[in-house]
Amino acid sequence: MSQIKVRQIVNANVYLEGMDMLGQAEEVKIPEISVIESEYKGLGMVGKIKLPAGIDAMEAEIKWKSYFEEAMRRVANPFAAVQVQIRSNVEDWDSTGRQRERPLVTYLTVLTKKVMGSTFKQQERTDFPSSYNVHYIRQVFDGNEELEVDVFNNIFKINGQDALAQYRLNIGG
Repeated sequence: MSQIKVRQIVNANVYLEGMDMLGQAEEVKIPEISVIESEYKGLGMVGKIKLPAGIDAMEAEIKWKSYFEEAMRRVANPFAAVQVQIRSNVEDWDSTGRQRERPLVTYLTVLTKKVMGSTFKQQERTDFPSSYNVHYIRQVFDGNEELEVDVFNNIFKINGQDALAQYRLNIGG
């Protein structure tokens, strides 16, 4: 009989341009990688198929716990890319307790989409959500590069394998 194993991440820290934002962000949403598909149908085919045609635009969100001028100054310019790093601790558990902890680091290059909006309510803490267009993401788990997507440079790597290497050669870029 196999033993149940649990893997969880219950916390993270955000860095903007290398600046530690410990405790200043309440929530971070990293982008989903969504594939753009093209539909193909042809004579003699009994049905249609959808094939990958590219990567859809990626977005990230950070909900700040309050107004932090250092963070807002770094993300206020929508024409300047910002480096964001999210560091988290991955825990592996089984019935005997926590077995190990490993780092998961997500690197993003973002352009600000929305910033500075907020709602003020009497006797309630005010937060400041912001959203970002992402053109670069890389995830490193326990020292291994798991994912890298660089839209400006036509890079899409999974587990270190470059899925677009031949594509770049074919188009001369």
